[in-house]
Amino acid sequence: MEWRSVLFSDESRFCLGASDGRVLVRKRPGECLQPTCLQPRHTRPIPGVMVWESISNDSRSTLVVIPRTLTANLYISLVIQPVVLPFMNSIQGVFSNRITLTLIPLF
Repeated sequence: MEWRSVLFSDESRFCLGASDGRVLVRKRPGECLQPTCLQPRHTRPIPGVMVWESISNDSRSTLVVIPRTLTANLYISLVIQPVVLPFMNSIQGVFSNRITLTLIPLF
């Protein structure tokens, strides 16, 4: 595969102020419902922002601010159609994402 035609993307959430209580957890297969792996917590909305951007060999996309919970439809309308498809056409690249493969044809 020609690396110049590959697009790497990521989305990140940044909390403004206190932590939103999300914790990265690693567990062994079968551990998910063991009491030692569960921790009750109270959640409340925490101000924050989610962003999405992508890079390729010598380019980058525009930064996309995600205004609310990212659903498949919102991802398509805010990220795929206005940013990814034109960007991929400009670099003649290939984009693969589990969410989009079954929802829309890329080319």
